[in-house]
Amino acid sequence: MQINTKTLFIAGGILAVGAVAAIIIKKRQSKKHFEMPPQPTIDPANPPKGRVVPDWSPAASAQALYDSMDGVTTDEDLFWATAESLSQDQRNQVQTYFNANLGEGSSLCEWIEGDFSWGSEDKALALFGHTGCTFCYSTCP
Repeated sequence: MQINTKTLFIAGGILAVGAVAAIIIKKRQSKKHFEMPPQPTIDPANPPKGRVVPDWSPAASAQALYDSMDGVTTDEDLFWATAESLSQDQRNQVQTYFNANLGEGSSLCEWIEGDFSWGSEDKALALFGHTGCTFCYSTCP
Protein backbone atom coordinates (compact mmCIF):
# COMPACT_ATOMS: atom_id res chain seq x y z
CA MET A 1 0.00 0.00 0.00
CA GLN A 2 1.49 3.32 -1.07
CA ILE A 3 1.09 6.37 1.20
CA ASN A 4 0.38 9.62 -0.54
CA THR A 5 3.12 12.19 0.18
CA LYS A 6 0.64 15.05 0.17
CA THR A 7 -1.41 13.31 2.87
CA LEU A 8 1.72 12.88 5.00
CA PHE A 9 2.57 16.58 4.70
CA ILE A 10 -0.96 17.59 5.67
CA ALA A 11 -0.97 15.24 8.67
CA GLY A 12 2.46 16.48 9.74
CA GLY A 13 1.33 20.09 9.47
CA ILE A 14 -1.75 19.42 11.56
CA LEU A 15 0.37 17.71 14.22
CA ALA A 16 2.86 20.62 14.26
CA VAL A 17 0.10 23.22 14.65
CA GLY A 18 -1.45 21.15 17.44
CA ALA A 19 1.89 20.85 19.25
CA VAL A 20 2.53 24.60 19.04
CA ALA A 21 -0.98 25.34 20.30
CA ALA A 22 -0.52 22.93 23.21
CA ILE A 23 2.78 24.59 24.18
CA ILE A 24 1.23 28.07 24.07
CA ILE A 25 -1.76 26.98 26.15
CA LYS A 26 0.48 25.29 28.71
CA LYS A 27 2.71 28.40 28.99
CA ARG A 28 -0.31 30.63 29.51
CA GLN A 29 -1.73 28.35 32.18
CA SER A 30 1.58 28.04 34.02
CA LYS A 31 2.25 31.79 34.17
CA LYS A 32 2.30 33.10 37.68
CA HIS A 33 -0.18 35.84 38.33
CA PHE A 34 1.00 38.69 40.43
CA GLU A 35 -1.11 39.48 43.46
CA MET A 36 -0.89 42.77 45.25
CA PRO A 37 0.15 42.53 48.88
CA PRO A 38 -2.62 43.16 51.42
CA GLN A 39 -3.45 46.81 51.83
CA PRO A 40 -3.09 48.37 55.28
CA THR A 41 -6.27 49.27 57.08
CA ILE A 42 -6.90 52.98 57.30
CA ASP A 43 -8.62 54.53 60.28
CA PRO A 44 -11.18 57.00 58.84
CA ALA A 45 -10.98 59.06 62.02
CA ASN A 46 -7.23 59.53 61.56
CA PRO A 47 -6.43 59.27 57.82
CA PRO A 48 -2.75 59.31 56.81
CA LYS A 49 -1.31 62.29 55.01
CA GLY A 50 0.04 61.79 51.52
CA ARG A 51 0.09 58.63 49.50
CA VAL A 52 -0.25 55.37 51.45
CA VAL A 53 2.18 52.77 50.16
CA PRO A 54 1.96 49.29 51.65
CA ASP A 55 5.11 47.32 52.26
CA TRP A 56 6.71 47.49 48.85
CA SER A 57 9.69 45.62 47.53
CA PRO A 58 11.43 45.90 44.18
CA ALA A 59 11.66 42.09 44.08
CA ALA A 60 7.88 41.60 43.89
CA SER A 61 7.45 44.21 41.16
CA ALA A 62 10.45 42.91 39.20
CA GLN A 63 9.04 39.38 39.43
CA ALA A 64 5.69 40.63 38.12
CA LEU A 65 7.43 42.26 35.14
CA TYR A 66 9.42 39.08 34.53
CA ASP A 67 6.25 36.97 34.70
CA SER A 68 4.50 39.31 32.27
CA MET A 69 7.23 38.90 29.64
CA ASP A 70 8.40 35.32 30.26
CA GLY A 71 7.23 32.70 27.79
CA VAL A 72 5.72 32.79 24.34
CA THR A 73 3.18 35.54 24.94
CA THR A 74 3.31 38.86 26.79
CA ASP A 75 0.80 39.65 29.53
CA GLU A 76 0.58 43.35 28.73
CA ASP A 77 -2.12 43.98 31.34
CA LEU A 78 0.19 42.73 34.09
CA PHE A 79 3.15 44.65 32.69
CA TRP A 80 1.32 47.99 32.49
CA ALA A 81 -0.47 47.55 35.83
CA THR A 82 2.88 46.93 37.49
CA ALA A 83 5.02 49.51 35.68
CA GLU A 84 2.52 52.36 35.80
CA SER A 85 1.77 51.89 39.50
CA LEU A 86 5.37 52.68 40.47
CA SER A 87 7.09 56.00 41.06
CA GLN A 88 10.20 56.73 38.99
CA ASP A 89 12.42 55.96 42.00
CA GLN A 90 10.65 52.61 42.43
CA ARG A 91 11.02 51.85 38.72
CA ASN A 92 14.76 52.50 39.02
CA GLN A 93 14.97 50.08 41.96
CA VAL A 94 12.91 47.47 40.08
CA GLN A 95 15.13 47.80 37.01
CA THR A 96 18.28 47.37 39.10
CA TYR A 97 16.81 44.30 40.82
CA PHE A 98 15.57 42.82 37.52
CA ASN A 99 18.94 43.27 35.82
CA ALA A 100 20.84 41.72 38.74
CA ASN A 101 18.51 38.83 39.56
CA LEU A 102 15.97 37.99 36.86
CA GLY A 103 17.21 39.09 33.44
CA GLU A 104 18.97 35.82 32.62
CA GLY A 105 21.91 37.76 31.17
CA SER A 106 19.79 40.49 29.55
CA SER A 107 18.65 43.82 30.92
CA LEU A 108 15.04 44.84 31.54
CA CYS A 109 15.45 47.19 28.59
CA GLU A 110 16.38 44.27 26.32
CA TRP A 111 13.44 42.22 27.61
CA ILE A 112 11.11 45.11 26.79
CA GLU A 113 12.60 45.40 23.30
CA GLY A 114 12.02 41.69 22.78
CA ASP A 115 8.40 41.71 23.95
CA PHE A 116 6.98 45.02 22.74
CA SER A 117 7.03 46.88 19.45
CA TRP A 118 6.47 50.37 18.10
CA GLY A 119 4.57 52.74 20.40
CA SER A 120 4.22 50.24 23.24
CA GLU A 121 7.96 49.63 23.25
CA ASP A 122 8.74 53.35 23.32
CA LYS A 123 6.26 53.93 26.15
CA ALA A 124 7.62 51.02 28.21
CA LEU A 125 11.23 52.08 27.68
CA ALA A 126 10.40 55.69 28.61
CA LEU A 127 8.82 54.53 31.89
CA PHE A 128 12.17 53.03 32.84
CA GLY A 129 14.20 56.04 31.73
CA HIS A 130 15.27 54.83 28.31
CA THR A 131 14.19 57.61 25.98
CA GLY A 132 15.60 57.92 22.49
CA CYS A 133 17.12 54.43 22.56
CA THR A 134 17.87 52.64 19.35
CA PHE A 135 18.94 49.37 20.92
CA CYS A 136 19.32 48.94 24.67
CA TYR A 137 22.47 46.90 24.48
CA SER A 138 24.34 49.60 22.57
CA THR A 139 22.98 53.02 23.51
CA CYS A 140 21.28 52.74 26.88
CA PRO A 141 22.57 52.20 30.38
